[in-house]
Amino acid sequence: MLPTFAFAVSKLAQFSNRYNETHWKAAKGVLRYLRGTTSHGITYRRRGSLILKSYTDSDYAGDKISRKSATAMVVTIDESPISWQSQKQPCVALSSTEAEYIAPNVDLKDVKWPRAFLSELTFAQPEPTTVFVDNQSAIKLSKNPEMHSRTKHIDVRYHFTRNLIEQGEISVTYIPTTEQLADSLTKPLMKTKLVENRKELGLHETVTPRANVSRLSPWTVITLLLMVMLSACADPLQAEVFMVLISYPSKDLEHP
Repeated sequence: MLPTFAFAVSKLAQFSNRYNETHWKAAKGVLRYLRGTTSHGITYRRRGSLILKSYTDSDYAGDKISRKSATAMVVTIDESPISWQSQKQPCVALSSTEAEYIAPNVDLKDVKWPRAFLSELTFAQPEPTTVFVDNQSAIKLSKNPEMHSRTKHIDVRYHFTRNLIEQGEISVTYIPTTEQLADSLTKPLMKTKLVENRKELGLHETVTPRANVSRLSPWTVITLLLMVMLSACADPLQAEVFMVLISYPSKDLEHP
């Protein structure tokens, strides 16, 4: 499942047992989008740095029934996505700041595991992994443990971000909403913004001939292994990314 329609699939999955005509029409819309983007895939380029980054985002009380917020995360390696999630938060947030603060805590395992895996492959991350958040209050909350009066009601498990910051594993940084890669995983976007977000995620039309697997670089092999392992540990539907990559490879996968 590609990131651009992960939100739609996640939303529709909530009504898989009790759906009506509205949900059926929405599902057919997703199928039409899939048919129109069958030639699109993720492009992985060799840059040599193998730097992990994470983009986290959240809406606020987007679910009209439970009033829970949606959480999204995109983990990239050298600016290309290797893991992504779009799901409903397990609790009701009392503010947009709280929703944005909870968002990275829900999915930080998708940052810790790749760091450990790359270290085993002798590609240890030299710096803390940057986690991009588009809410200044949430960033201050993650770095300031003294804000007890406004945060004492938040479950202890959602303060996991603070521990990782203190341990030097992550660094929370502000990013404008217009540059937030996880934006399309929390809400539907207009066509122009969706196309722009798709390009920023590294999704391009790939119609080049099948690549010779024997000529794949070590960097590409490591990336493919990482994708397969993350898919097995997170969402089985993400395994489709591997099939897209094999079916529509880019020239960047070949040795010069």
